[in-house]
Amino acid sequence: MDRGAAYLGRYTHRVAISNPRLVDFAGDRVRFRWRDYADGKRVKVMDLDADEFLRRVLLDIVSNGFVRIRHFGLLAHRRRTANLTQCRSLLAQPPAPPRLPPESVRAVMLRVTGVDIDRCPVCHRGVLRRRERLRPTASPGDAS
Repeated sequence: MDRGAAYLGRYTHRVAISNPRLVDFAGDRVRFRWRDYADGKRVKVMDLDADEFLRRVLLDIVSNGFVRIRHFGLLAHRRRTANLTQCRSLLAQPPAPPRLPPESVRAVMLRVTGVDIDRCPVCHRGVLRRRERLRPTASPGDAS
Protein backbone atom coordinates (compact mmCIF):
# COMPACT_ATOMS: atom_id res chain seq x y z
CA MET A 1 0.00 0.00 0.00
CA ASP A 2 2.84 2.42 0.82
CA ARG A 3 4.37 1.93 -2.64
CA GLY A 4 1.03 2.71 -4.27
CA ALA A 5 0.56 5.87 -2.22
CA ALA A 6 4.10 7.00 -3.00
CA TYR A 7 3.54 6.32 -6.70
CA LEU A 8 0.32 8.35 -6.79
CA GLY A 9 1.85 11.08 -4.63
CA ARG A 10 4.49 11.80 -7.25
CA TYR A 11 1.78 12.60 -9.77
CA THR A 12 -0.94 14.26 -7.71
CA HIS A 13 0.94 16.70 -5.49
CA ARG A 14 3.76 18.09 -7.62
CA VAL A 15 4.22 20.37 -10.57
CA ALA A 16 5.27 18.89 -13.91
CA ILE A 17 8.92 19.88 -13.44
CA SER A 18 10.63 22.08 -10.86
CA ASN A 19 13.33 24.65 -11.62
CA PRO A 20 16.17 22.77 -9.86
CA ARG A 21 15.64 19.83 -12.24
CA LEU A 22 16.28 22.00 -15.31
CA VAL A 23 19.93 21.67 -16.33
CA ASP A 24 20.16 23.69 -19.54
CA PHE A 25 18.10 25.39 -22.20
CA ALA A 26 20.10 26.15 -25.34
CA GLY A 27 18.53 27.00 -28.68
CA ASP A 28 15.83 24.44 -29.28
CA ARG A 29 17.08 21.82 -26.77
CA VAL A 30 16.15 21.33 -23.11
CA ARG A 31 18.19 19.24 -20.68
CA PHE A 32 16.74 18.18 -17.33
CA ARG A 33 17.32 15.68 -14.52
CA TRP A 34 15.01 12.74 -14.05
CA ARG A 35 14.97 9.70 -11.79
CA ASP A 36 15.02 6.29 -13.47
CA TYR A 37 13.08 4.02 -11.11
CA ALA A 38 13.74 1.02 -13.34
CA ASP A 39 17.49 1.53 -12.86
CA GLY A 40 17.70 1.66 -9.08
CA LYS A 41 16.35 5.22 -8.77
CA ARG A 42 19.41 6.65 -10.53
CA VAL A 43 19.31 10.33 -11.46
CA LYS A 44 19.92 10.82 -15.17
CA VAL A 45 19.91 13.76 -17.58
CA MET A 46 17.55 13.75 -20.56
CA ASP A 47 18.04 15.93 -23.64
CA LEU A 48 14.84 16.76 -25.54
CA ASP A 49 13.79 18.99 -28.38
CA ALA A 50 12.02 22.05 -26.89
CA ASP A 51 8.76 21.19 -28.67
CA GLU A 52 8.76 17.66 -27.24
CA PHE A 53 9.62 19.00 -23.77
CA LEU A 54 6.69 21.44 -23.91
CA ARG A 55 4.38 18.72 -25.21
CA ARG A 56 5.23 16.55 -22.20
CA VAL A 57 4.82 19.42 -19.73
CA LEU A 58 1.45 20.35 -21.24
CA LEU A 59 0.21 16.79 -20.67
CA ASP A 60 0.18 17.60 -16.93
CA ILE A 61 -2.16 20.58 -17.29
CA VAL A 62 -5.72 19.73 -16.28
CA SER A 63 -8.24 20.42 -19.06
CA ASN A 64 -11.25 22.70 -18.57
CA GLY A 65 -14.05 20.93 -16.75
CA PHE A 66 -11.71 18.50 -14.96
CA VAL A 67 -10.41 18.71 -11.40
CA ARG A 68 -7.22 17.56 -9.76
CA ILE A 69 -7.43 14.10 -8.22
CA ARG A 70 -7.04 15.29 -4.64
CA HIS A 71 -10.33 17.21 -4.93
CA PHE A 72 -12.27 14.19 -6.15
CA GLY A 73 -12.91 10.59 -5.18
CA LEU A 74 -11.66 9.32 -1.81
CA LEU A 75 -10.38 12.70 -0.69
CA ALA A 76 -13.37 14.77 -1.86
CA HIS A 77 -14.23 17.15 0.96
CA ARG A 78 -17.87 16.10 1.22
CA ARG A 79 -17.14 12.53 2.37
CA ARG A 80 -13.47 12.74 3.35
CA THR A 81 -13.95 11.92 7.04
CA ALA A 82 -16.20 8.92 6.36
CA ASN A 83 -13.95 7.62 3.56
CA LEU A 84 -10.77 7.93 5.63
CA THR A 85 -12.46 6.21 8.57
CA GLN A 86 -13.42 3.32 6.29
CA CYS A 87 -9.87 3.17 4.84
CA ARG A 88 -8.37 2.99 8.33
CA SER A 89 -10.79 0.19 9.22
CA LEU A 90 -10.02 -1.81 6.06
CA LEU A 91 -6.28 -1.40 6.63
CA ALA A 92 -6.61 -2.42 10.31
CA GLN A 93 -5.25 0.95 11.44
CA PRO A 94 -6.27 2.68 14.68
CA PRO A 95 -8.88 5.43 14.37
CA ALA A 96 -7.67 8.97 13.81
CA PRO A 97 -7.05 10.92 17.01
CA PRO A 98 -9.87 13.36 17.83
CA ARG A 99 -9.42 16.89 16.58
CA LEU A 100 -8.63 19.38 19.29
CA PRO A 101 -10.27 22.80 19.21
CA PRO A 102 -7.89 25.48 17.89
CA GLU A 103 -5.84 27.33 20.50
CA SER A 104 -6.30 31.05 20.94
CA VAL A 105 -3.43 33.41 20.14
CA ARG A 106 -3.13 34.20 23.85
CA ALA A 107 -2.79 30.49 24.78
CA VAL A 108 -0.20 29.85 22.05
CA MET A 109 1.91 32.86 23.09
CA LEU A 110 1.80 31.78 26.74
CA ARG A 111 2.70 28.18 25.91
CA VAL A 112 5.48 29.00 23.42
CA THR A 113 7.08 32.13 24.89
CA GLY A 114 5.86 32.17 28.48
CA VAL A 115 4.54 35.71 27.89
CA ASP A 116 0.99 36.47 28.98
CA ILE A 117 -0.11 39.05 26.41
CA ASP A 118 -3.07 40.02 28.62
CA ARG A 119 -0.75 41.29 31.38
CA CYS A 120 0.61 44.82 31.51
CA PRO A 121 4.21 44.71 30.21
CA VAL A 122 5.25 47.38 32.77
CA CYS A 123 3.78 46.33 36.12
CA HIS A 124 2.94 42.69 35.23
CA ARG A 125 -0.15 42.91 37.47
CA GLY A 126 -2.75 44.82 35.50
CA VAL A 127 -4.86 43.14 32.87
CA LEU A 128 -4.93 44.61 29.36
CA ARG A 129 -8.32 44.87 27.69
CA ARG A 130 -9.01 45.91 24.13
CA ARG A 131 -11.35 48.88 24.06
CA GLU A 132 -11.48 49.41 20.32
CA ARG A 133 -9.86 48.23 17.14
CA LEU A 134 -7.84 50.81 15.25
CA ARG A 135 -8.32 50.67 11.50
CA PRO A 136 -5.30 51.25 9.25
CA THR A 137 -5.09 54.75 7.84
CA ALA A 138 -3.51 53.52 4.58
CA SER A 139 -3.52 50.25 2.70
CA PRO A 140 -0.69 47.84 3.62
CA GLY A 141 1.06 48.36 0.27
CA ASP A 142 0.89 52.17 0.42
CA ALA A 143 4.33 53.59 1.27
CA SER A 144 3.33 57.25 0.98
